[in-house]
Amino acid sequence: MDTGEAMIDRTLLERFAAEIVSCLVRYAGLTPAEAKHLYQESFVARDLEGSPEPFLHETAYYWAMFLVTGDPYAEQYPASEDPDQPGERLPAPITAVLRTIYEEGAALLSGDRKSPGSNRPAAMPTADMEQFVFESDLQLPEAPSGHLEARPAVAFLTLAPLLRPEEDCPRLGTPFSNWLAYYRDRFDELRKGSVYWWRRNGEPGGADRLYNAYRHLLALALGPQARLGWDAVVAHALPYKVPHRFPHAILSKAAHTYSPDTLIILLEAGVKVVVTIGFDAANEFAYLLGEPRSERKTREVTGPYQAFYEGHSFLWVPAAYPFRTSKQEQVLIAGAIREAL
Repeated sequence: MDTGEAMIDRTLLERFAAEIVSCLVRYAGLTPAEAKHLYQESFVARDLEGSPEPFLHETAYYWAMFLVTGDPYAEQYPASEDPDQPGERLPAPITAVLRTIYEEGAALLSGDRKSPGSNRPAAMPTADMEQFVFESDLQLPEAPSGHLEARPAVAFLTLAPLLRPEEDCPRLGTPFSNWLAYYRDRFDELRKGSVYWWRRNGEPGGADRLYNAYRHLLALALGPQARLGWDAVVAHALPYKVPHRFPHAILSKAAHTYSPDTLIILLEAGVKVVVTIGFDAANEFAYLLGEPRSERKTREVTGPYQAFYEGHSFLWVPAAYPFRTSKQEQVLIAGAIREAL
C-alpha cells in the first residue's frame, strides 16, 4: 500500500512539473528546450519533490508565470526593484534587521529551515514548520507597518498578524524594496475614512477592525491630526502571518526568536512608547525584558512602565484589544499613551 501511494504521489508531481513546462511554452513563448531548462534550474524543481505542499497550493500556470515575472497576482509589486528604495532612507541597523526578516521568510517559504548565512536555529520544529508553510499561502512575513523614517512616537504591538489567504499582500518572489514599500505605505490611503484590507482580485475585503481601533486610540491620545503610519506604527512580536487556530504554544516559542528583531527596529526608529495589545503580546514583551513570570502584566490597562532594552530607554503600556473594551477603557489606554509622551 505504501509503495502504491508513493508511486501515485510521484506520478502527480511529475504531471504537475510537466504542466509547468507546458505553460511556459504556451504562455511565455519559450521553446520546449528553454522552458525545460528554466524549470529545471529553478527552486520549484529543486523543492517540489521534497516539500510539494506549498507548490500544489497554486496552479501550474501560477508557477510558470512566477518563474518568468514573479507573482502574477501582484502587479503592484513588479519584478524590478522599487525605484523609491525605501530601505535607503532608514538607518542602517533597521535595514539590516528588516533584510534578515525578509530573507528568512523567503527561505522558509522556499523550503529551507533558515536563510543562507543565518546562524540562529529554526523557530519551529520541522513538522510544525511544514504545517505553517503549507497554510501560509506563500505570504511573506510583515515588516512594521508605517513610515519608520518619520520617527514615529508610538508603536502598537500584537503577538502576530492574522493570515487571510485571500488578502492582496507581498508573497514569495516580491523584491525586498517592494516588500518594504508595501508596509511603509499601508495606511496612507483610506477608503470611506477607514483602513481597509484588499483581496487579490482587487475587491475590498472590508474595514480592518483592529487598525481602525488603533486610529481611534491615536486620535484620543494625540488629537484628530495624529496619523496611523506616521505618528504611530503597527508591529508584531512574531512577523509571520498566523494561520487560523495554529498551535499557540508553537507561536509563543517562535516569538521568542523574532521579538528582539521587532523591538530593535522600533527603538532604532525612535519609538518612545510601545503599546502591547492583548495578554499574549504583553507576556512575550515581559519575557523579552526579562521579567519573572509572576510579575508579567495581565490584560487589564496598566502603565506606563519605564523599560530598558539594549541601551534604549522607553515606556511600555500594556493594553487589551481596543475593540473588546468599553469606551472608558479606551480612554484609559489613550490617557496612558498621552502620559507616556
